[in-house]
Amino acid sequence: MTNRFAVPRLCGLSLLAAAGWVSPAAADAVADFYAGKQIQMIIRSTVGTSYDTYARLLGTHMVKHIPGKPTIVPVNMPGAGGLKAANYVAKLAPRDGTILTIIGQGMPLYQALKLGDGFEGDLREFNWVGNIDISNQLLTTWHSSPVKTLDDARKREAVIGASGDGSNSVQLAAVYNNILGTKFRIITGYDSSAALNLAMERGEIDDKASGLWQSYIVAKPDWIAGKKLNVIIQTGLKKEKDLPDVPLLIEAA
Repeated sequence: MTNRFAVPRLCGLSLLAAAGWVSPAAADAVADFYAGKQIQMIIRSTVGTSYDTYARLLGTHMVKHIPGKPTIVPVNMPGAGGLKAANYVAKLAPRDGTILTIIGQGMPLYQALKLGDGFEGDLREFNWVGNIDISNQLLTTWHSSPVKTLDDARKREAVIGASGDGSNSVQLAAVYNNILGTKFRIITGYDSSAALNLAMERGEIDDKASGLWQSYIVAKPDWIAGKKLNVIIQTGLKKEKDLPDVPLLIEAA
């Protein structure tokens, strides 16, 4: 699974500047364009979440490699599991090289499988610049939950917290129920991974259907050290080296 960052479909110079592939002559033109300008980094989640951290870190690094030395300003735009931010970039944002965003991992699946009509754009019209990381999505439960294994999840109901339709937390939970025979009850409306984590700690929900292993390592190392999570399944093409005994979704299916 990856976190892809993109810009709206726009002139080639802007994309090349962001990617760092411009010729000297083109670089002069790009530098003239970006000098004194602000680039907005549209962030699909609230402050302090994984996507927010990724976006701010990327902006701090990326601006050093854009001719003209513009500034990158983070703009948090949470809502509907990333659909609000994606719709803004696709339909309303200027297409002049001053907008960047990180698309939620669930968006390609949402569009390809026609899971809803909340996305008003087309991801094929975005300019894709690169990936920030590659890490498996995990289905986890809090250590106190009676659901600790995939067999447990097939035998008894567990409450899964989720954000909105554009999020993996909704989509993967539905996949698990329909393909693996689990009995998850999906509760939507949480506005961020931080809110989901807090709900797990409080015992409001048993688990959440998605969460990157690398994000847990960075944001919740105390959870890992204290064995606060039961990791039930991982979604990816190969197992995380730290989770050799946790089955892959493709194996379970």
